[in-house]
Amino acid sequence: MVDLFCEEFPEYSAIAMTDVFISYSRKDKAFVQVLNQALANSKYDAWVDWENIPLTADWWEEIKAGIEGADTFIFVISPDSIASKVCGQEIDHAVENNKRLLPIVYREGFDMSLVRPALGKHN
Repeated sequence: MVDLFCEEFPEYSAIAMTDVFISYSRKDKAFVQVLNQALANSKYDAWVDWENIPLTADWWEEIKAGIEGADTFIFVISPDSIASKVCGQEIDHAVENNKRLLPIVYREGFDMSLVRPALGKHN
């Protein structure tokens, strides 16, 4: 149903519902590709930035729409994602939109005090 809607109205494709939005550092892309494939194999529809942003689109608006259209926000935790300003903005937007947060620790070696408090809350 969603696919038919997106084909008919491509301008609304970014707001189509997905199961999960994956937020990550570019340095963790290889892991996220494996995670994305595992989700697809389990019949979960994931929004990832290498598949869902048209070349001519406003990048941040597409990211926000992807977060808003997802049921769950997965945050891949690594020293690089914790340090990323954009990843922090994505978390904040997910929280503002009352998304279910699912943190996944991929690489350790980060200061726990830098982890956004919302990621530690049960939701």
